Amino acid sequence: MSNDSNEPEVARVCFSGLFQDTWDIFMEKIGLFALMGLVLTIILGGMMFAGMLVSWVSTLLVLLPQVDSGGGGLHGLTSADILVPLIVVLLFNGVLWMVVSLVHLWIYGGQLDFQLAVVRGQDAKISMLFQGVRHFVPLVYLVAAITIVALCTFAFFSFLSLIPTCVLMSCYPDILDTNPVWGVVFFVGNFGCIGVGTLAASLLMFMYGFSYFFLVDRGGGGSLEYMKQSWKYLRPHFWPVLGMTLVLSLLSSTVGSIAGPFAMIVTLPFMSCFYTVAYLRMTGQKTLIDDKRAASPVYTAIPRPSSPESSAEPSSPPH
Repeated sequence: MSNDSNEPEVARVCFSGLFQDTWDIFMEKIGLFALMGLVLTIILGGMMFAGMLVSWVSTLLVLLPQVDSGGGGLHGLTSADILVPLIVVLLFNGVLWMVVSLVHLWIYGGQLDFQLAVVRGQDAKISMLFQGVRHFVPLVYLVAAITIVALCTFAFFSFLSLIPTCVLMSCYPDILDTNPVWGVVFFVGNFGCIGVGTLAASLLMFMYGFSYFFLVDRGGGGSLEYMKQSWKYLRPHFWPVLGMTLVLSLLSSTVGSIAGPFAMIVTLPFMSCFYTVAYLRMTGQKTLIDDKRAASPVYTAIPRPSSPESSAEPSSPPH
């Protein structure tokens, strides 16, 4: 594995090793992870439920008076009578969900501090979940940057789907009338491009998913720098981490369909543990089980050359 001369080489990871380390660390610290899952489920799940409840109630409060004033149910209303209240409700719900997202982002910085402390074997306290306010503004910038890149990628592929349709329709205006099969071709082609755009945007968000760890653990950089570091360290281990992510996502969906919202108490901490282990492994940092498994052949440690970045100790989260 070749790296730039000013970057440290890190340990090679594999699918089985990631799963085994995640499982061992999760079981050893299951109390802390379960407590984190419970707290986040109560806070975030409660806020999501409250948001949906407010959305339903606000929709009814706005639309019901309009229906009554129509004198004949919905048939007595004009399109403006229905659209204007709906737009108001949508704007209100958008603001509400933005507030919920910002609160989640404020907690997320402390959550990453907590996860890093637990997986490293440091003194981790549940109060750390609410002490990540110093990460809030950089996280907002980072989320905005990743979202913009993903949306631009999706828009690019969606735009590509329109080019053949527009060209053919301009050259052959009656093509759909002469041969309806072209309608099916256009639909499949447009849907395929949109699907590819969705897949590409999802992969980009996965590629930059470890940017949040670099922000919280190292800091001192900009959003684009964290995104570049995320892909640089993930690239040599892309397939093992992606495969593990897909497997855990499938398991989480299965457990969630059975246990409902309460599944977050287990699935969220385990997924969080996995991403934290993957980040530490990719960057060559130790976890709490390394001393116990020093002779394990799962990972092949590669010496890290001395450099300003490699010699600098990662910042420890506050106790």
